Amino acid sequence: IFDGGAVTYGGLMYISPQGTLKAFLFSVGLCIVLVMPIGRILSGKVLREGSIVPVHIRLGDKSVRFNALVDTGNSLIDPVTGYPVMVVEAESVRAILPPKVYASVMSNNMGLCIKDISKEDEDSWIRRVHLIPFKSIGRENGMLTGFRPDNIRVGQGGIFKEINDVIVGICSIKLSNNSKYSALVGPAMLPKI
Repeated sequence: IFDGGAVTYGGLMYISPQGTLKAFLFSVGLCIVLVMPIGRILSGKVLREGSIVPVHIRLGDKSVRFNALVDTGNSLIDPVTGYPVMVVEAESVRAILPPKVYASVMSNNMGLCIKDISKEDEDSWIRRVHLIPFKSIGRENGMLTGFRPDNIRVGQGGIFKEINDVIVGICSIKLSNNSKYSALVGPAMLPKI
């Protein structure tokens, strides 16, 4: 085995010393690959449907923090960048958005925002804004306004992990009846956490 040669005698396999080290290292690597995911599942560190995780979003010198629900029903992907979309209640990100952007999202008229925004902010916001098409129950062809923040950190087990390739989709409705969470994290984001 592994260029060392193997001999069987009396139902036992004997490996020469040259192949023993290679076989041992291969076995250790295989155990790590198989045991690590199983250990995470058994210790409860794998995010499951219905888990609530803390999220911290930074945009310029402003930041907000809220809780998000892991929702496998949120399969939104930005068609331009291919990034996953985290759906967030507008009120949760109001503190980091310019007032005109927030008003445009609430009125569902992004053209109003682009016309009225000041010239120094226009270039930065035009590059940040994304329009994400979606379908939901009762709404066949919807359009969700999103933006690309500077930084998103998602917590799991007390440790925050930074994720940069995510679009924040802003919705004007409440996502939770009991206010336990104010955002939805989809399965496309889970491997990054």
